[in-house]
This record gives sequence, structure tokens and C-alpha cells, in this order.
Amino acid sequence: MSHQPLPPYGSKPTVLELMALQLLADGHGYKSAAKQMNISWHTLNTHTRRLYVRLGVHSSTHAVATAMRQGLIK
Repeated sequence: MSHQPLPPYGSKPTVLELMALQLLADGHGYKSAAKQMNISWHTLNTHTRRLYVRLGVHSSTHAVATAMRQGLIK
């Protein structure tokens, strides 16, 4: 299994990263969001971890607030 390096802070989030974050912002838990996206919990965790690095945050609450402030999610 190959691991990609983490993205740089401030880089543009991917569509899947934003989709995952929007589901979390809408009240889904990680398992529910993964099911909605038809991906494993592990893959969802990877998307959110990479998004946290891009946004410079350490929690889903902070990620949601930051993404909303930046107009990335509703």
C-alpha cells in the first residue's frame, strides 16, 4: 500500500474532501457520511485528515467553521 504525502496548507480541497465535510456539517457521523459517499470509513477518514491539513485545523468542528467562513461549504 502506498501512502501519498499530505497536501500543503492552503492548497485547494478536492471535491471528495468537501463532500465529506459537507456531510459532517449536515450532521452525519463518520460512518453515515462514508455510507452516503459509498466509501469505507477509512477512506472518509483519509479525506478529512487531508482536508484538515489544507485548512490548518485539528477537528471536524473547526474544519466546518473554517470551510463555511471561506465559502467552501454551506
